[in-house]
Amino acid sequence: MSDHKTSFETIWAELKLTLDWHQDFALFFVLVEHSKAAIELRQRLDDYAHSYGKILSWIKPESIDDAQTTSIQQLFSDSHRPGMPIWLELSALDVEQRWDEVRWKVLSVLNKRRSQLENIIDSPVFIQLPYAFAPRIVECAPDLWTIRQQVIELRAEPEFSPEPSLQRDHSADSEKSEHISEQIQSARQQLQVARVKYQQQSSHLNKRRLAICLHELSGLLVDISKLAEAEDLAKEGLQYFQELQQSLGDSPQVLRDLSVSLESLGDVQQSLGDLKAAEGSYQQSLTIRKQLQQSLGDSPQVLRDLSVSLERLGDVQQSLGDLKAAEGSYQQSLLICQQLQQGLGDSPQVLRDLYVSLDRLGEVQQSLGDLKAAEGSYQQSLLICQQLQQSLGDSPQVLRDLSVSLDRLGDIQQSLGDLKAAEGSYQQSLLICQQLQQSQGDSPQVLRDLSVSVSKLGEIQRASKNIVAAKTSFEQSLTLGRQLYHSLGHLPETFQDLGYILTQLIEIETELGNNAQADAYRQERKVLIQASS
Repeated sequence: MSDHKTSFETIWAELKLTLDWHQDFALFFVLVEHSKAAIELRQRLDDYAHSYGKILSWIKPESIDDAQTTSIQQLFSDSHRPGMPIWLELSALDVEQRWDEVRWKVLSVLNKRRSQLENIIDSPVFIQLPYAFAPRIVECAPDLWTIRQQVIELRAEPEFSPEPSLQRDHSADSEKSEHISEQIQSARQQLQVARVKYQQQSSHLNKRRLAICLHELSGLLVDISKLAEAEDLAKEGLQYFQELQQSLGDSPQVLRDLSVSLESLGDVQQSLGDLKAAEGSYQQSLTIRKQLQQSLGDSPQVLRDLSVSLERLGDVQQSLGDLKAAEGSYQQSLLICQQLQQGLGDSPQVLRDLYVSLDRLGEVQQSLGDLKAAEGSYQQSLLICQQLQQSLGDSPQVLRDLSVSLDRLGDIQQSLGDLKAAEGSYQQSLLICQQLQQSQGDSPQVLRDLSVSVSKLGEIQRASKNIVAAKTSFEQSLTLGRQLYHSLGHLPETFQDLGYILTQLIEIETELGNNAQADAYRQERKVLIQASS
């Protein structure tokens, strides 16, 4: 096991991808050194399950005396519906270490009943254990360790935050690179094992496992830009799923595997820049999703999968410049999200899906020049962000979504000529960025968001003929832009931002008659351009 720390959001993103493939039995060990992170992960999983019309079954023995019996009985209870995640919490601590004995006994029993776990429980199973107990798992449950799908490490940190750190930290970059390398190495080993098993016995189950391993490795290789190999693996995995369809027919599991496989291939093709091929893959996946809807009805899982497929298709259509087609895809996705909201209520996952749908629809409406429609979409998106803030609090992700929504609404209001409304939106966005700076520090992402927000405010002040206020805003933005440029180096984004701010200040100082200061900014811009050539 690795001893590095991985960001919570990275862990959650990896887990969601894994769950896309493993909605039947899969075993996860959750090794906990930070209880708050474990609670957050369990809540995320519960919300994820809820978005598919399921609930998380949480097994938590309260009494140490009957913990073993309670855990085993509840785990094998008939009350678990297929696909409903099960979370077995065995991480209680005590000075006498009696719980370690309970953990050992429970895992030993489950190890003996491994075949029952795999054959009876048709759901992902998460076993939460103290991080310090990790070395003992292999001793008391070697078979369980062998069939584990994933080990999730929630290590102790000075202050837990369920958001990724955006600070440029070379040691953190090195740890992340090490983590990805370990994942790829593990995925290659699992793929090799799956190939051997399939060669030894070409059963449908072994073929499916091989196809899943191919796609999981493909997705990891995309992260390190090994796109040619990723595409080859994704195509091979798709071929196996197509063979399973020919052998087994159009069962729901076969069709869902096929649709996820096509989406995975489309993601790789999109990363390669082959947008037409990606569009074709997404279209085929969407056709299968609709076929599943006809056979299974409007279950939450079917609807959410359909919504995600439409969004993916809309994204690539927008990249291809087919804005009307993208608008249609986003409109359909939004209608499905609203249907899910009516059926499931305002869970964070449902609201977040709605927010993303409205945001994407507003963006394409803005590109089409339909500014009033875009304003309406962004207004609704902002209301949902505010609703998420009320339910989730001021987490960095919620606050940043709020800031971005306000900026986009301000852009539309400015384009419509409503300068006072735009200035109000930008002011609110700036306050949120300053709040994020106080809580998150001067990370590159925070500084750039702050710089962009101040610049937008400066633009609207200049358009409103408030030239002195505009000068102050752009001077603040320049300080932030220089700080980013010096810390991150000559990246295209930092170069463009700094060049734009300097251009604005040159024009403002010239308009105010401050020619010497305008010349100083011109010289700074000239040096910047020379550094880029």
